[in-house]
Amino acid sequence: MHVNMAATAALVFPHFGFGGWIEHYTGYSPVWRLSCVLPIWAKKLEAETGWGLQRLLRIPASESIPFFDPDYIKGVMRRMVKHTIAEENWQPVLDVAREMPCNEEF
Repeated sequence: MHVNMAATAALVFPHFGFGGWIEHYTGYSPVWRLSCVLPIWAKKLEAETGWGLQRLLRIPASESIPFFDPDYIKGVMRRMVKHTIAEENWQPVLDVAREMPCNEEF
């Protein structure tokens, strides 16, 4: 898994409400797959915070990119995932995935 995808998935996964870490699940798990869809999370992050690729590219070389507090990041990710579950109507999929896990998982 690519580093950016792994980092994003690790931040997104806990907010789906499944036990353990993403590493406890196989790549066949719907929750694992949803956690790894970078275009969705990049779009949601930009909508939530205003930070996206274009904004990063517009930062002058003389300025530093801010680093956000880890608790702030966790809060943003929690809100993003909860909003996305509701907006995309993913709850039925998550419920079925919880009821019928793969044998190899957690």
